[in-house]
Amino acid sequence: MQDSLIGKVLAGSYRVDAHVADGGIGRVYRGTHLRLGHTVAIKVLNAEYRDTEDAQKRFEREARLAAELNHPHIIKVFDFDRLDDGRYFIALEWLEGHCLRELIEETLLPEQRTLELLEQIASAVDYAHERGVIHRDLKPDNVFVIQGAAGRDFVKVLDFGLAKNTESKHSLATQTGSVLGTPAYMAPEQAEGSKHIGPEADRYAFAAIALELFTGELPYEVDSPSRMLVAILTKEPRLPSELGYENRSLDHAFERALSRSVHRRFSSCIAFVAALREILSAASKYPSSTDPKSVFGTAPTVSLHTPRLKSYRLGILLIVIAVSLLGVGIYAATRSQVPKAAKRIQVSSQEIEDTKSLDSGIELLPPPNTGASKVPKQRANVSSTKQQKLNTSKKTPKKNKTNILPKVDEVFGD
Repeated sequence: MQDSLIGKVLAGSYRVDAHVADGGIGRVYRGTHLRLGHTVAIKVLNAEYRDTEDAQKRFEREARLAAELNHPHIIKVFDFDRLDDGRYFIALEWLEGHCLRELIEETLLPEQRTLELLEQIASAVDYAHERGVIHRDLKPDNVFVIQGAAGRDFVKVLDFGLAKNTESKHSLATQTGSVLGTPAYMAPEQAEGSKHIGPEADRYAFAAIALELFTGELPYEVDSPSRMLVAILTKEPRLPSELGYENRSLDHAFERALSRSVHRRFSSCIAFVAALREILSAASKYPSSTDPKSVFGTAPTVSLHTPRLKSYRLGILLIVIAVSLLGVGIYAATRSQVPKAAKRIQVSSQEIEDTKSLDSGIELLPPPNTGASKVPKQRANVSSTKQQKLNTSKKTPKKNKTNILPKVDEVFGD
């Protein structure tokens, strides 16, 4: 059955050429701007929502908010009007490329390409936040990738139908208990139906997209939307290392980005991407010593494997070796004097042995271990004449004590 809109001209300016896709509450067509001659995308509200006030407000809000956001990575809106039968339509820029969902399902992308895609998405989302606009339905299906300059990926963020303008008095606020968005990418505060939904919800969804790009998996694995909401509110999200990603260094960043606490999450989407890039860069340079917490200021900023510290440690080792060799040399030189001193001691002992007949009260000590030992002490009952003789025979030249090892201060200085 042919679509009744094919071939018609809408609002006197846009000819409907072909049906290309279906959305949640509307259909998307390829069309032509008759006066300008360029191709446009035309999004038309489905007939069943023509009399539904909420759907009409959502459609109008998407057109108005997207038109206010002038950013290279946000789809451009050209016009917003009504058909003769009362349905709304939006004229948007025509995009040729792939939905991010298709790229994720096709294969895991290289890390560098993944980071470049995330940086572009982050710049668009942060730009919207700076102007008080919260997307509230950020997911791979609402991110389009086209071919940019030099064949590089160029991202466009789509579908601001659930967007909320925090600065507008006329924006449709979320009612307490209502849940808007796609469950798999909902932040905990969205899942519980909180009335206060801020930019942190988009940052959570952005982290879920990032996890899917790196691993091909979502933070939670469940088989129904209702169980997904329960899991988001009660369970801890899965981290990259649990999903087969070899580099465990990303876990800490994702644990923070997917936190239930809005205050613990990153302050912006681009801050999260910057943390990911820094972690992966450090891991490629120092794979054995990367500490992801150092990115967030909770670990030392100097790696134990930096070339500067390696040279310092090598210098200390060489100093220790030099001091040891110096000590061994001094010790060897000192030991070479020990036999001569021992010989003198033995001669003196022999002389003392010869004088035993003079007084049996003399006590000899065993030969000393070094040449610097004191002469054995004598008892008080030796006569003065005998004492003088013994003193004469036992005098030996004194040796100065030698410090074998130099002081530590002399080696290392002040």
